[in-house]
Amino acid sequence: MDMPNEVSEDRVKELLCLAIEGGILSWACIESYSYAPGLTADDFRDGGKFNLDSYHPAEIIPLVEGCAVNFCDIGNEKEKWSLTREKIIKGLAIMNEKYPKHYSDFINENDDPTTGDVFVQCCLFGVAIALKPLDDTL
Repeated sequence: MDMPNEVSEDRVKELLCLAIEGGILSWACIESYSYAPGLTADDFRDGGKFNLDSYHPAEIIPLVEGCAVNFCDIGNEKEKWSLTREKIIKGLAIMNEKYPKHYSDFINENDDPTTGDVFVQCCLFGVAIALKPLDDTL
């Protein structure tokens, strides 16, 4: 699957960074990574096959076909979700449709950790379900 024309993979990496470093910290954490056959963690480290720009592996791995970042719920480690390239592409479409303000902020490079949080929830759940009740930015 391909990214929408207006979205570069680097922008998705930046949005994942916002999500992982701040947006999703209240409800999820990275548990592990899954690699496509023939790939290893070394391929995603600095200087590795997929990491020539010093991104964190969690920002690259889900963009590679057959790979995933595996998250777990902070309050219930039995709740688990995998973020894949396919889910990212679907999540972008969902965010554009259901949360146009956040999508516009992303496209216009006015995104923040909340934008990243909405994005990851759209990818994993198809809707933003874990936002703070006082968040009126939706």
